[in-house]
Amino acid sequence: MPANLNNGQLGASDPNPFYITGLIDAEGCFRVEVYNGKKIVFALRFAIKLHNVDLPLEKYSSFFRRRFNHN
Repeated sequence: MPANLNNGQLGASDPNPFYITGLIDAEGCFRVEVYNGKKIVFALRFAIKLHNVDLPLEKYSSFFRRRFNHN
């Protein structure tokens, strides 16, 4: 993952990009939904399911919000 992704810089408290890649590879799911109505709509979804012992990993949610939140 480039350090300047979404114009943000990796800080000292940010997770190692290789750790995030491995975590998502093992526990993550990317989904593309296509809705066909008057116009075609694409919805991109990302989900990750963790065990309760992994709850401290939620601190990384701000890492993802800063870089990938395009609402």
